[in-house]
Amino acid sequence: MPSGREGLRCPVVEDFPLAVLEPQGLLNRATAPVLRQALRKALTARPDLVLIDASQLRADGDLVLAVFAALKHRCEHEGALLVLCGATPAMAAALWRVAVCRSIATAPSIRAALAGAAAHPAPRRRHAFLLPLSTSVEQARSVVEEACRAWDVTALLDPLLMVTGELVSNAVQHAGTEIGLSVELGRFYVIVAVRDGSHDLPRMRLPDPDTGGHGLFIVEGFSASWGSAPTATGKIVWATVRRPPLRPGQPRMP
Repeated sequence: MPSGREGLRCPVVEDFPLAVLEPQGLLNRATAPVLRQALRKALTARPDLVLIDASQLRADGDLVLAVFAALKHRCEHEGALLVLCGATPAMAAALWRVAVCRSIATAPSIRAALAGAAAHPAPRRRHAFLLPLSTSVEQARSVVEEACRAWDVTALLDPLLMVTGELVSNAVQHAGTEIGLSVELGRFYVIVAVRDGSHDLPRMRLPDPDTGGHGLFIVEGFSASWGSAPTATGKIVWATVRRPPLRPGQPRMP
């Protein structure tokens, strides 16, 4: 877990689509990078919601709190909502004094933040949890197709369904654990991400003539980019498909 020499540690609890940062100790200029490192780790799994439990956090002055504005910006860039929970009255007042922090969402507790998030779900993401069965491939494709129709990006259906099928099929075949699927509408891309409980990262292999599998060559061919990363419980593999350019006069969806 990220820790600092000046007395700050920050465990990260992943419970997709939620991530919780639990900083404990003194936040100052020397330890602020601990928070940034913890957030980078949390965002690897592409959560919808990032909660920072500030109940055990102390700040060395007001100015160091500007780090929360940087964390908020990073979350927005990744399509996640950041909420600061359980801040003491003194810290809440200091956040208000630091102008760049006034727009940071706060909640009195983790429970209150979760209740608020449940009332306002992310409109540009869909999730599904699948069993390690061959039938899960079609279930995953159905989730992606429904999302594309809701978002009016059906022009991307063919590549997205190919990519989704391959990623989920690989998870079924090689991980054999529960699978988490998410599909996200970004400004320029649609992102498909698949999580499983295996820590073995995927590798590009030649197509298997016996099984008919094409490995990651399908993902490579139908996506703009793809990648993988370890998580606390296994790994995540994602791929992006570029959205078509806007027609003249067509508004950009947020």
